[in-house]
Amino acid sequence: MRFMLLLIAAVMAVLAGIAALHLSSKPAAPVVVAAAPEPPQTVSTVDIVVAKNAIPPGTMITQAMIDTQPWPANLVLKDFIVSNQAGADVIGKVTRAGFQAREPLVSTKIANLNEAGFLAGTLPEGMRAITISTDAISGVAGFVFPGDRVDILLTHNIPGQIKGSSPGDGHVSADKPAYTETLISNVPVLAINLREVTNKEGGGNPPLVAPSNMTLQVSAQDAENIRLAEKSGSLSLALRSILDANNQLAAPPADLASLTQVHYSEARQAEDDTVKVTRR
Repeated sequence: MRFMLLLIAAVMAVLAGIAALHLSSKPAAPVVVAAAPEPPQTVSTVDIVVAKNAIPPGTMITQAMIDTQPWPANLVLKDFIVSNQAGADVIGKVTRAGFQAREPLVSTKIANLNEAGFLAGTLPEGMRAITISTDAISGVAGFVFPGDRVDILLTHNIPGQIKGSSPGDGHVSADKPAYTETLISNVPVLAINLREVTNKEGGGNPPLVAPSNMTLQVSAQDAENIRLAEKSGSLSLALRSILDANNQLAAPPADLASLTQVHYSEARQAEDDTVKVTRR
């Protein structure tokens, strides 16, 4: 019995040795070593001039309208305006076209007022640039900007000799204008000269800004008509919807008789029928 126990123990020891030898013969699992990270590539940049907010065409650039922004040096185009380089000073220049917010300013879309013929180069063939005086009322309270389109309204009297009657006939009045009509419709606005006016409310409020004159793009014949109209009546502007940019139609002229339901002929008849008593 003792011999059998020794034999079993010996067999188990042999089997254990064989198992250990088998395990030790297996190759060790490979050790994964993390690769060292590559150093980040540095991109050379330069500061270019960009629009801080949207800038409409025909606007004189001020310091508050522009900003600088880093830009990859290899992506800088020829006409980009690079800060601290020759030609980077754009203050006081006028935009030939509009810029969106954060859009890089390019030299081909900016004009220098001191350059001879800068405006003439932007006018289409056959067109003229003409300036008219405006105020806060006739200039649509400063809501007209370069690039907008307006109708030019003329408020005036019609002399009797033009109507083929005496000066006192019809609706003609030497005191109050009798007619308003659209002199020219769908006129592009090229530029606006703004001026500060005193704020009547006071209280430290900033001064109000009103248009003092506007430069418009018209035909040669319309330029003559505007100058003549300024001598015979008063001009005002009506801002057109952007949806009417291609619509040349204008409203028919308005006269004093169209503003009331009482017709002038009826009023005159009533006056003639009135009995006047004169005391001596």
